[in-house]
Amino acid sequence: MTYVMSWERFAEERGEKRGEANALLILFQTKFGAPAPAIEQQIHEAPLEQVQHWLKRILTADRPDDLFKTIS
Repeated sequence: MTYVMSWERFAEERGEKRGEANALLILFQTKFGAPAPAIEQQIHEAPLEQVQHWLKRILTADRPDDLFKTIS
C-alpha cells in the first residue's frame, strides 16, 4: 500500500508542477509576449520550487531577464 501512496504523491506533485508551469507561461505571455522555445523548456524542466519562485517574481519583473536572473 505504501508503494501506491508514493506513486500517488509523485503524480500529485508532477501535476502541481505542470499546472504551475502552465500558469507561469500564461502570465509570461500576457506580460512579455510569446516565450521563446528555450524559455518554455527552462520553465518545464525547472523544479517546482523554482517555478513557484518565478511565479512570485513575475509580478515585479520588468523584463524576462529580471524574471530568470539569479540573486547571489
